[in-house]
Amino acid sequence: MPPKGSFRSDDPAELLEFIERKLLKRGFAAKFLARFDAVYVRPHGGDTSAAVRIGKPGLLNKDVGVLVSPPEEMERDTVSRRLEAAGVRGPEARRSFGQTIYDFPDTTPASELVDFALAALGAFDAKPADDRWEWEASRPSPE
Repeated sequence: MPPKGSFRSDDPAELLEFIERKLLKRGFAAKFLARFDAVYVRPHGGDTSAAVRIGKPGLLNKDVGVLVSPPEEMERDTVSRRLEAAGVRGPEARRSFGQTIYDFPDTTPASELVDFALAALGAFDAKPADDRWEWEASRPSPE
């Protein structure tokens, strides 16, 4: 079972450690042998389906893809406009198969990725019911 946990906005230490140690590993061998390919962040017990996926850098593509998924009732093509209107800043968005993805350099600190994720969720009024966010790692699909 993949690791998961919850955190408060002011103390994401557990998530930051996971991202640094498991997703942002440096070196070809570390990326090739990685057991996890992403971590999902969403409101804990909240009333929204909004989520953010922070993906690991690939073997050839060195960027960290951050996919922002709006609530189910919202059109996916409004994501970048909604984040921009809320003052959420990041790299230029790109669209892929209807998804909005922000490609951060692989040198981006985990704290900056988590700050972006929480700000993006806030742009959709995604609020956790108990002031805690949840995260869950995902494993690469077997090929």
